[in-house]
Formats: sequence, structure tokens, C-alpha cells
Amino acid sequence: MVLEVIVLCAKHSEKDLWVKYCRESGREQDLIMVEPGGKYYFNFLEYESSHSVGGASLTENIAQVLKTVIRASEERGGGKSDDPFWENSLDQAITAVIDLAKLAYGSVTVQRMYDIMTTAPKANEPKEETPRVGSYGHAFRMASNTNSKRYDEFIKKLIQTSNTLPEEDELDQMYLDATPDAVTLKAVDHFFIEQYRALSEKTRSIITMSFTGLLFRLMKEPVYSLFCQS
Repeated sequence: MVLEVIVLCAKHSEKDLWVKYCRESGREQDLIMVEPGGKYYFNFLEYESSHSVGGASLTENIAQVLKTVIRASEERGGGKSDDPFWENSLDQAITAVIDLAKLAYGSVTVQRMYDIMTTAPKANEPKEETPRVGSYGHAFRMASNTNSKRYDEFIKKLIQTSNTLPEEDELDQMYLDATPDAVTLKAVDHFFIEQYRALSEKTRSIITMSFTGLLFRLMKEPVYSLFCQS
């Protein structure tokens, strides 16, 4: 039986002590040190991705990690909200950003999540004229283009097996039933355009700052090199 241990060291002297233990027990070659300027790093997004089965679980795993860190920091700072509406809105925002990054780029990074969230549609933009600009707009267009290609392929296959096509509404529903990513994209778009924009300025600002504040800290050194680089 091989014993594996994770040791979190607050002081440099603690690290030296554990290195000494490993050397004395003949396990120095098994020692992996994740530290600033070191050889190793731990990308938690890649780790969660590799331990997920299917897109839904990947989103939920990453979202849960981020929410845990956000809420821990709020409790330390005494700023945690017990309002279930605020909690649910934050959960939806995090999930929607992760899903959009996945649909657009096929992977999730801290930088992409930050860019999408900071350029999401605002309330002062008329809904019918809401510009999908910046990183959010770019991600949405990439996801939409992929979805359009899948829709075209779906129609082609349907034509090959049937002489006639259903009515448009029925056809769209058939496509959604057969394409989980299309359902996800529709839900993401609905959240940002119909729900996120409709939030009060104060609530939306708190959600944005709670999420992007964490992401911003993750992009600063030495945290980025230790936990976010690929």
C-alpha cells in the first residue's frame, strides 16, 4: 500500500522539515513541491475537466469549486449574503459563463471566464438592440456558428431519411431534443438577455464583482503560475 499525503505549508521552514522527512525515509524522489518558481503546478480547471464525465458534470464541478472559494472569502470578510435570490443568481451566472466558454472554445480558462463576464449585456441596453460585443459577443458568435453547422447537418440527415420536413417549430424542437449543446446555448442566451440584464444595478454589480473579483485574483502572480497555467 502506497501512502500519498498532501501537506500545506504556511512557512518555508515547514517545507524544509517535510523535505527532510522524505529524504530520511527514502521517499525524496516521490516528493512533488508546488511552489512559486518551482517545476510543478496544479491547474484545477484541467483537473476538474479530466475527472468529469460529460459536459454537465464538468460545468457543475468547476462551478462548485469557484462557488466554494467565493463563499469562503465572503465569510472571512463578513460580507456573505443569506439572500437565496442573490445566491441563485450568482450560481446561474457562474454556470452560464462556464457553459458559454465550453461551447465557444471547447475548454474553460480563468481568462476566458473573466473576459466573458466583464462584457456581458447590461441593463441600459435595449433588449431588441442588445449588442453582443467584446469577449461575450465573440464567444456567443463562435458558439452560435458551431450550433448553426450542427443544425445544417441535422437537416441534411433528416432529408436523407424523409421526403418531407416537419413544420419549423416541430423541426426546431426535434433538433433541440437531439442536441444537448443547443439546449445549453439557448439557456445561456436566455439567462444573459432576459434575466441577468433584468437584475437591479446593485444586485448585478455584486454578482459581477463577486465572480470577477475571484477570477482577477487567480490571474495575478504567483497564483496564476501555480494554479491556472496550462
